[in-house]
Amino acid sequence: MNVLIAEDNITTRLMLSEWVKSWGYTPVVATDGRHALEIGSIRDAPWLAIIDWMMPEMDGITLCRKLKQQKNCPFIYSIFLTSKNSIEDSIMGLNAGADDFLTKPVRPEELRSRLNAGRRILEYQEQIEERNLHLQALLEAMPGAVILKDAQGCWLEANEYALRMFNLDENTAYHGLNDEILAEQPHAFKQALNTLNINDQKAWEQGGFYREELELPGNAYAEKCWFDIVRTPLFHNDGRRKSMIVLGYEITKRKLLEEKLRREAWYDSLTGVFSRHHFQEHLDKMMSFSRRTGLPMSLCLCDIDSFKQVNDQHGHDVGDQVLAKFAELILHQLRNSDVCGRLGGDEFCIALPGTRAEKAVSCLRRIENQLRAQFFHSYEGIAFQICGSFGVVEFNNSKLTQRELMRHADQALYRAKKNQNNKILIYR
Repeated sequence: MNVLIAEDNITTRLMLSEWVKSWGYTPVVATDGRHALEIGSIRDAPWLAIIDWMMPEMDGITLCRKLKQQKNCPFIYSIFLTSKNSIEDSIMGLNAGADDFLTKPVRPEELRSRLNAGRRILEYQEQIEERNLHLQALLEAMPGAVILKDAQGCWLEANEYALRMFNLDENTAYHGLNDEILAEQPHAFKQALNTLNINDQKAWEQGGFYREELELPGNAYAEKCWFDIVRTPLFHNDGRRKSMIVLGYEITKRKLLEEKLRREAWYDSLTGVFSRHHFQEHLDKMMSFSRRTGLPMSLCLCDIDSFKQVNDQHGHDVGDQVLAKFAELILHQLRNSDVCGRLGGDEFCIALPGTRAEKAVSCLRRIENQLRAQFFHSYEGIAFQICGSFGVVEFNNSKLTQRELMRHADQALYRAKKNQNNKILIYR
C-alpha cells in the first residue's frame, strides 16, 4: 500500500521514507503542501498520508481540508505530524479532516502502529464498499421493486425498478416526498404513493408482514398495472420502530388472466350477457332484496321461435349472428338495474327489479317488435325474419324458491309459444 509523505524537511522526509519502506509500505514523497495536493488528486492516489503541519506553499491544515473536499478521488487516511500539542490545535486539525495525530519527535513504533490502524480502517472500508456494491447489484437484479424506508417513511434506499415504478428520480425519492413534490406528480402516481404511505402505518400497527395489491398507470401491454406489495417492518430491541422493507412485484399479467377467466365465467362469450351461473347468483340477490323491501320483481324467460330451423337451413354461424342480435336488442331495452343471462341455446332470462309483470310486458313488447322488424341474411344472401316468445312471472315478497320461480316463467313461456296471437304471456 502506498503512503503519501508530505514533509518539507529533507532529513525527516528521508527518515520517514526509510521507516515506511521497512514496514512493507511504498513511500510517495512530496516536498510541500501544493505538491502533496497534486499527488492526492489523482485517481490512484495513496490511501494513507503522513502530513507535516507546517509546510511552505500550503500548510497541512489547508492540504487536509482540500483533500477531504475532493469528490472523485479516494478517501485518504491522514496522520498529522506536529510539534503543536494544545487541545485547540487538535480540534483545528480534526475539524480540517485529520484522522490521527503524532507529536514530534516521532517514535517509529508508534507511527507504525498508527499506520497499521489506518490501514485496517481502510481495508474495512473497502470491504464495506465492496459489500455495498454487491448489495446494490443484487437490488438491481431483483425482478421487482425494493424500497428501504426509515421509521418516518422517508426513502433510504431504492432500486431502479422502484424509482421507475413510481415515476421518481433519486433526488426526489431520497430527499423527501413532500406535498410540493407530490403535487407535480400525475394524479395516479400521487394516489399510489399516498396509498403506499397510508398502508405503511397498517404494517407498523400490525407489527409484522403486511400485503396488499397496488394499482398504477399502465405500460405497453395494459392500461393499468398491478403490483403485489409486501411490507416487513423492523423494530429495535426495545420495540421502537427502526425501518421498513417494501417489496413490489408486478402481477399485471396474472390480474389480466384472472379478469379474462372471470369474464369467461361471468359472461356468455357469444352474446355478452351473463352466463347461466352468474345470472342465477344475481337472481338470488334480487329475490332477497325483494323479500326485504317488499318491492316487486319480474322474471322473464324468452327464446327464438323455430331456432332449430335457422341453424338447419342457414348454418350455425348465421344462427350465432341471430343469437347475438337478439341479446343486443334485449340489452338495449334494459335499465342499469336489470340483468340478462343466457341459460343455454336460444333461451335467455331477464330479471327486472322493482317492476310489476304488466310493466315488464311493455318492455318485452318493444323487444318483440324490434326483433320482428329485423332482417337477417344467410351466406347465400337469402333474407329472413324471426320472432320470439316471452313468459313472465312476478315475484312479490313470496316464499318461492328460485327453481320454482323459473318453473313458473317456463310454464308461461310454453303457453306463449303455443299462442299464435300473443307471444308474451304472464304466469297466472
